[in-house]
Amino acid sequence: MSGLVARTGRHQQRYEAGCRLIAGCIPFKHRNPDEGSNENSEKVVEVLMINSPSGPGLLFPKGGWENDETVEEAAIREAIEEAGVRGVLMLTWALTPPLLKIKSRFNQPWDICARPPLRVWMGVMVNCWMRRGNLRFKCMDPAETDVGNYGAQGKWENDCFRILRFWPLEYAKFEFLGHYHFKSKTLQDEFSPEGSCKAAMFALFVKEELESWPEQNTRRRSWLTIPEAYENCRHPWMREALKDGFSKWHENKISTGETFPDQD
Repeated sequence: MSGLVARTGRHQQRYEAGCRLIAGCIPFKHRNPDEGSNENSEKVVEVLMINSPSGPGLLFPKGGWENDETVEEAAIREAIEEAGVRGVLMLTWALTPPLLKIKSRFNQPWDICARPPLRVWMGVMVNCWMRRGNLRFKCMDPAETDVGNYGAQGKWENDCFRILRFWPLEYAKFEFLGHYHFKSKTLQDEFSPEGSCKAAMFALFVKEELESWPEQNTRRRSWLTIPEAYENCRHPWMREALKDGFSKWHENKISTGETFPDQD
């Protein structure tokens, strides 16, 4: 029997403009291609779904976002309680606002990823700063005036490293697949009389499948390919989250060459 206990009740439930706020995730993993596949075939992505105790069709783990947790913590908690899996919410790396300004101003080819930020950043900045006089001054972003003043010798290398010490190159944020709105008769209450809900969905890379978990007596787990999961989704909004949220996000990750936790 699991030592974990599922949260119940709605006394800490969050609401916004008549909507009950929901947090959930699409748990996923990669498996090797089937035997007989081309040796260069990519790994197959599978998503985890659970049955609904109230009827046919499958679901992704989700539940109420409560006042004593962040939305990310709520999504992780629901994955443990309903599906019995632990993992990591996927992170994305984004350029800090000053670097985004530089990117937009000079329209250079950028390889935005977590691994080689210094090479990318320096490549663009060096290209911009190896200029002379007024042309060089025009390459400076207004946000740089405090930390990017030219040295007495006017060496662009010093300017680069001075700014590098003040600005983080990139910042991490959780992969957010989107907000999805739906209505549920079972979730109607005085704060949401029409049962309106707003679900924040994330991508969760599964690291561990628990042998016992809080809702194991009413939930069965199923690993499915994306087409199989789409066919079996109980709710239209979950199909939307899978197709327009997760699938596009995963395809973009693959196309840009970014790695997943099982590839690090």
